[in-house]
Amino acid sequence: MTKSYKKINVYRLIAVLVGTWFMSASMAQSVVPFPAQIDKAMTEKLWVFIKQETNAPDNLALPPIFFDEKIPKEARMMFQFPSVDAPNNTLQISIGTYSTRFWRQEMFQWALGHELTHYAFLMQENDWQEKAIYENNIRHHCHFEFMRITRDIVEIIWDQYQSVASKMRMYDEVVKSCSRQPLQ
Repeated sequence: MTKSYKKINVYRLIAVLVGTWFMSASMAQSVVPFPAQIDKAMTEKLWVFIKQETNAPDNLALPPIFFDEKIPKEARMMFQFPSVDAPNNTLQISIGTYSTRFWRQEMFQWALGHELTHYAFLMQENDWQEKAIYENNIRHHCHFEFMRITRDIVEIIWDQYQSVASKMRMYDEVVKSCSRQPLQ
C-alpha cells in the first residue's frame, strides 16, 4: 500500500466515526431520557383500556412496576408472578434498564401495555383474586384476544405520538411475540 492510500483510508475511517457520532447524537435527542420513560398519563389510559377489554373489576390496581438491571438483556421487560414452577417470584413487571434505555417513548409504552395485558389475562384466569400461587394455563402471545388488545394498544399510542415508523414496529412486535414465544 502506498503512503497516500493509507492516508485516504485514515480519513475515511475518521469520517465514518464522526458521522456515526453525529447520527447517534441526533437519534438520542428523540429518545426520552431514562428512567423517565414511564408516561404516567399514557400508562393509566392503557390500563383503563385493558381493564375494559378484559372485563376487569374497576378497582384492579396496576401491578408493581420496577426498573431492574438483573433481568436478562434479551427479555427487555417481563411480567413475573408466583406459580407452581416459580413459587418465589413476586407479582410485578420488571423493566430491564439496559435494553430499554434507548427505546423511543412509543415503543416503551407499547411494551409496558403488552406486559399489563399479561397481568390482566393472568388475573382474569384466576377470577381476579390475589393468590399465593397463580394458575397460568392460557398461552397469551398467540391468544386471539391478547393479540387484538395489544394491537389496539398501538392505536391508542398512535393517537398521541403519530410516528408511522413506531406504529409499524409496534404492530410487528404483536406478531413477533406469537411467532417467537408461542408458549408464553
